[in-house]
Amino acid sequence: MRANLLMETPVIIAGTACQGEIDELWRQMQIQQQVTQKLLDKEIDWEFYFDFMAESGIEPEELIDTAQGNLDFAIKENIILEL
Repeated sequence: MRANLLMETPVIIAGTACQGEIDELWRQMQIQQQVTQKLLDKEIDWEFYFDFMAESGIEPEELIDTAQGNLDFAIKENIILEL
């Protein structure tokens, strides 16, 4: 699976955000995608991944809940998953 094809975390942009803030949110999301790809490629371990995401403001519990929701959606929609 290519993580760079996914929106790792939603980017929520307030109507008052300036272009610099939008660019920074986008940059952060791209970095998170790169780290997720490293996890999928087994270049980093789960502990590093969870620590990185927590430092980015995303707690492991949120990631697990989101992953479970994505899996439930894929099953419901009969989407074939590959490892």
